Amino acid sequence: MRLHLVFGVLWGIIGMGCGRVVRAQNSPAPVAVLEGTVVHAQTRQPIAGATVRAAPLPDRAASTVSRTRPDGTFTLRLDPSRTYTIVTQAEGYKDLEEKLAFSDQRAERLYGKQIRLEPDNTMVRKTMPVVLPTIQFAPRQANLSREAMNTLRELAVQLEANPAVRIEAAGHTDTIGDIALNRQLALDRAEAIRTFLFQLGIAQNRVEVRSYGGTKPLPGPLSPERRLKNKRVELRTIKDS
Repeated sequence: MRLHLVFGVLWGIIGMGCGRVVRAQNSPAPVAVLEGTVVHAQTRQPIAGATVRAAPLPDRAASTVSRTRPDGTFTLRLDPSRTYTIVTQAEGYKDLEEKLAFSDQRAERLYGKQIRLEPDNTMVRKTMPVVLPTIQFAPRQANLSREAMNTLRELAVQLEANPAVRIEAAGHTDTIGDIALNRQLALDRAEAIRTFLFQLGIAQNRVEVRSYGGTKPLPGPLSPERRLKNKRVELRTIKDS
């Protein structure tokens, strides 16, 4: 279902000379530049390759089209004297339709507009498998890194598209140190992942946490690199019995 939102833009006019705006009689028609970003409605991750189409009302003729860049940004050049319907489309997402009316026909730029697309779960579920990553942690830390957060945002999109899937977050540490402290640290790491996914809209009962401490190290020699890789949370799907 397309959503209809009406928003206006209030612009201040910077005076020239004694506070007056002087416009030449033969000046070109004003052009307003609309700049914004298209993002996932829940995770706020940018959506690349989305189509943003501005169609002037009432006839919707001579549409202006822009495609989002890798960082989700787009630019449209519009006539501020017109009212537009802005239609945003991206594969795997529901179309979004908004109405844009400039409240000042002398406007020059509107920036910072964020278009939030809702995923089309019926479409995504058919094509997107759930890929479960392994999340690494710094020594003696249970805080999520920026890279881990980005990975979990992508996982949240997959889980949202597959509502029947439940996962287990299994916390691990290296084999050095106090056994009880290692188990608690591993549990804290798994809980950090469940909490972050919950903040992204994934119900807590869909993420089961376990702590193995240092009882299940990765195979291979105990090198410094191997020890770092053991500081991890492994994710796997759970099959209900």
